[in-house]
Amino acid sequence: MASVDAIYASLESRIVPGVIAILAAVVAYLGLFQLSKHDGPPPIPDTIPFVTNTYLFLKNMKKFISRASATFGTGNVVTYNLGPKLVYLFRGQRNIQALLRPNHEFGSEGFMLMAKKNLWLMSETDLVKFEKDHSGRARIPAPGTESVPDSQRYWAGTHRLYDDYLSKAHYANCLAAKYYELFNQRLDTQPLNEWAQTHIYGFIKHHMGESAVVSLYGPKILELNPDFMAAFWEYDKVGVPLAWGLPRWLNRKAHRIRERYYGYTARWLEVAAQNFNLDAPDAEVDWEEHFGSRFARELSKWLRDGDFTAQTAAGFFASVILGLNSNTVPVTTWILIHIILDQELFHAVRAEALQAVIVDPATGVRTISLPKLVSLPLLQSIYTEVMRMKVSIAITRQVTSPVVFNGLSIAKGSFMQAMTDIPHFEEEVWGREGHPASEFWAVRHLVYTEERDEDGRKRIVPEFSLAGKTGAFFPFGGGTGICPGRFFAKQEILVSVAAVVTRFDIEFVEWTNIDGTKSDREALSDQRYAGTAAMPPDRDLKIRWKRLW
Repeated sequence: MASVDAIYASLESRIVPGVIAILAAVVAYLGLFQLSKHDGPPPIPDTIPFVTNTYLFLKNMKKFISRASATFGTGNVVTYNLGPKLVYLFRGQRNIQALLRPNHEFGSEGFMLMAKKNLWLMSETDLVKFEKDHSGRARIPAPGTESVPDSQRYWAGTHRLYDDYLSKAHYANCLAAKYYELFNQRLDTQPLNEWAQTHIYGFIKHHMGESAVVSLYGPKILELNPDFMAAFWEYDKVGVPLAWGLPRWLNRKAHRIRERYYGYTARWLEVAAQNFNLDAPDAEVDWEEHFGSRFARELSKWLRDGDFTAQTAAGFFASVILGLNSNTVPVTTWILIHIILDQELFHAVRAEALQAVIVDPATGVRTISLPKLVSLPLLQSIYTEVMRMKVSIAITRQVTSPVVFNGLSIAKGSFMQAMTDIPHFEEEVWGREGHPASEFWAVRHLVYTEERDEDGRKRIVPEFSLAGKTGAFFPFGGGTGICPGRFFAKQEILVSVAAVVTRFDIEFVEWTNIDGTKSDREALSDQRYAGTAAMPPDRDLKIRWKRLW
């Protein structure tokens, strides 16, 4: 059988008419056609101008990144055309830090508008609200927009809402505590002191995914729509082509999948609004069964008060689940895979996680101290290592007015971009003797210091550290566009790992394909998700486990 590279080379040499037609349709549909000529940084080779790199970016991110890395040479910027739009792709910590900082000359609103239109299915009337709002996301309006009333500052309104009810410690902790309660209930269904078999990715995907949805939105969304999670995971596979706006006639299946998933979300929102008064005093409780979290109720009120359509509301709520489960489930799975395959590491993680377990002396009930858990050095190092290796996103900013960046004059309408896959694997930043950046190493992010105990004896203590890595590690993005759910996501991941390793003895059985059949190799990253989210494993890990308590 021909290799993937050989097939692709054949594709390039023969120029498949269908690919050209699809790309032409994308260009026309997005209104992007705007030929760009420039002098400056080296361009990534484009065998078929405006087509090859666009095709690779959309369909084979791994090969695109390989081409980009080879083009950089000793420089820190290359260019390519995404469709006909000129993109400046940067590397280097200073460049990335500058790109991630808030700036009125470039921002992510252009790409966000495209996502709102194509991925979220925002209604035209609601899309116009965001298109006309140039005041930015910050609390202080952008220069020249100071007169815009708060009620019409839609970018800032959503940013503030997400920041207040997802990022702030109280609400992130409430979500994590609820999630831990729900996930532990799922673990309780496993037989006590008896060996059983399961597939770790399948288990996490189902039980972690549902627990996260209920912690955010309450149980009614699943009760009303019994196959909601099946619809979500189907949608998770087709989000990328939808985001780029391929019309229905080119992507009928993906459109049907999205409509099913959004229909379920819209149905739940309608029933929740009928059964819960968002203006009542109890709307400020941390959690209730109709809307779930305070975040869900505040978002629903904001959309109602802003006169947004039910279609737009469904898109907002559906996208939050996509942003959460599409990242936390793969990261948790990869962490558990690495720990289970290394029993020495497994027992080290268990011993550390048990430091965060609190036992009620009266009832014997065990809980976990979230502040203690998220501060544990080994767990933090493993979490960071998996985030470094498995989160693959392209941070993209559109230039809204001519800007000089890194000494380059960049025209309005161009894009500036940084990809995690490049700086996250730079040997000079992450490599250690015997532990190249391309390989998982659990303790890569630990430093060791000497301290004295109460008896004055010296001991070596591990500490988690990312010192000197600013601009080389950005799995959550940065600036005003940084992921607002990052604190809850980290707590959810670490709580899940801690719950599994402290409550179960686990043994490796075999690698399987996703459908459960035996695999002839171990799991690799599923490259279909490259450039968009955390890459899940393309195989599953069959295990034996025994619940201890």
